[in-house]
Amino acid sequence: MAAAEEVSDHDHLAQKKKPLSEDDKRRKKMVPGGLMKATIRPGGGESTPKDGDQVVYHCAVRTLDGVVVQSSKSEFGGKGIPIRQVLGKSKILLGLLEGMPTMSKGEVAMFKIKSPLHYGEEDCPVPVPSNFPKDDDLHFEIEMIDFFKPKVVTDDLGVVKKTPREPYEIKARISGKKCDGKSISSCERTEPYLFTFGKSEASSPFKWYLSESPLLPLVGDFEEIHFEVELVHFVQVRDMLRDGRLIKCRICDGQGDFPMDCPLHDSRLRVHYKGMLLDNENSVFYDTRIDNDGQPLEFCSGEGLVIPEGFEMCVRLMLPGEIANLQSNHVFGK
Repeated sequence: MAAAEEVSDHDHLAQKKKPLSEDDKRRKKMVPGGLMKATIRPGGGESTPKDGDQVVYHCAVRTLDGVVVQSSKSEFGGKGIPIRQVLGKSKILLGLLEGMPTMSKGEVAMFKIKSPLHYGEEDCPVPVPSNFPKDDDLHFEIEMIDFFKPKVVTDDLGVVKKTPREPYEIKARISGKKCDGKSISSCERTEPYLFTFGKSEASSPFKWYLSESPLLPLVGDFEEIHFEVELVHFVQVRDMLRDGRLIKCRICDGQGDFPMDCPLHDSRLRVHYKGMLLDNENSVFYDTRIDNDGQPLEFCSGEGLVIPEGFEMCVRLMLPGEIANLQSNHVFGK
């Protein structure tokens, strides 16, 4: 009976065991002597990269007789741009997947890797030219420049999903460049892009270049893109009724914390406002600073005495000192 219970517990644990990742499956191909390491220059500190870390490194690949066949360093014919990859996310050679977690920041090491553990691996995820000596044992000289936990924008590119609360009206200058510094924008813009999160006017930065977008051109055939983003201006936009009839755009932040410091149901409010027609910003038909002897409108929230009703609804979501633009041609009337 005890033996049966032990087998049952073992089966239960086996079912709960986390399935192997693709990299874990690849690691089973490691063989004794397939990966050898020699330290050329020690690094600093005791910490080493772990799965999920972005590693920034230079790599020079040589044949065993010293001929450089691939390099990221300019002195060996490369572009001089460090390689950036995320352990456990990016497509990395099996030997380097095992070797780089043994390195510290600033370290330079030489790895001798047998063919089945680099480009000669069966179903190797990293492409290589047809004339590359992938069937030979090779030396990989790695300089570990830096490693750190990245903020993840997309699940597969390694750069924690975190976006502004939608919707936000954004004004920004955005440019994209390839690893070699060459611009991939089809034209130069002097004016910043203007778009609103939550209205499908812009997707994540990487997808701007992977799919059609009203902001940036479609670009393909690349490994990595560096984006330069200058945030010129942004305002919070609220669709108060969730049907587009009443929109509140915050122009200037108020004081305090939202929503704790917003007006309560029975608060005494003093509000300056200016009324304009939607089709003409210069057509001001009422301004409390002019038409009300310079005095703000005073009312008590929750009494329903202010017309239109949408006005109070928006003010109830404002902080002291906040300036907002309220737009509607239905709730407010024409």
